Amino acid sequence: MFKLFQLIVETRHKFNIALWALVLIASSCGISSAGAKASPLAAGTAIVPPLPQYNVKTVQSSLVKGPAILKANGLGNADFGQAQAIAVSNLENILGPPAKTTPTPSNNCTIDGYIRFRGITAFFDHARFAGYSTGSLLVKNANILSSRTTKGLKVGDTLKQAHKIYGSDFRTSYAKGGSWFAFTTHGTFTGLLTQEVNSSNPPATIALISAGVVGCPDSTP
Repeated sequence: MFKLFQLIVETRHKFNIALWALVLIASSCGISSAGAKASPLAAGTAIVPPLPQYNVKTVQSSLVKGPAILKANGLGNADFGQAQAIAVSNLENILGPPAKTTPTPSNNCTIDGYIRFRGITAFFDHARFAGYSTGSLLVKNANILSSRTTKGLKVGDTLKQAHKIYGSDFRTSYAKGGSWFAFTTHGTFTGLLTQEVNSSNPPATIALISAGVVGCPDSTP
């Protein structure tokens, strides 16, 4: 996970340049965003169109109707601190079975293993469920689980939407090229932004949503 976030940060500036180049080319050729392929979204959900060169798509769990609900202290009936076997079973009830049910070992500071489900990754430490992170709009070919926080924040939402949902409990930072926090009574949601905080054209949007422990401090906002 550390290497993933490190890659995101290192490529952000290159990505911004490439994005603006594409916009200029499209403008000069009379191409509009209407011709872009739409993501396979669940009914009733909305997300900012994925960044074109990253080929991101939203995936819907067949086990839930509409977006999966992300909690600041867990996911569904899988709560942080829960024994690994129980947590994995509870996660499977929402996300379906992962390709590999045994956590992949990791020495990333505060976690020692992770399991990749479709569109989201669960993290474990000492055989306990420690955190999760959705797929990211900043990662090529990423799958992002159709999901929202308990109050309704989704990957792809703008900062204006996020502030409207969480009010003063929503904060942003210029760290890592743009990151965010949403404080709740049960824990804190965190993530990266697609652009720097003060970007207006295009505006910064929520690139991913995570909660709990997902690795070293430098790999999380």
